[in-house]
Amino acid sequence: KEGVDSSAMIQSVYRSMDVDISKLPTFSTLKNLSDVEKLEEVRRAPTGAIIFLEGDSALKLGQDAASNPIVIYADYLTRRVVVTEAKDFLDKMTEIVTFKET
Repeated sequence: KEGVDSSAMIQSVYRSMDVDISKLPTFSTLKNLSDVEKLEEVRRAPTGAIIFLEGDSALKLGQDAASNPIVIYADYLTRRVVVTEAKDFLDKMTEIVTFKET
């Protein structure tokens, strides 16, 4: 049995909310930022922002009580959906994508 990958999971979430993610995306690169700067960019990103990682992607769910950004991603190998702090991926973050409401 095959698992779902993060990209398919994110598309499914947006589709279920009738959001066309091909419209009006805004990209912010994270490649040359320090870990502190990356974490601040993720903190400022709205809930629902897509965080591109090297070879994967995650969806920002919000922040916990200590203002730590929380993300969700689909682990293809274990076939599990994982919810964790964004700081677990700082070394792999490449971009944040947000969408303007229409």
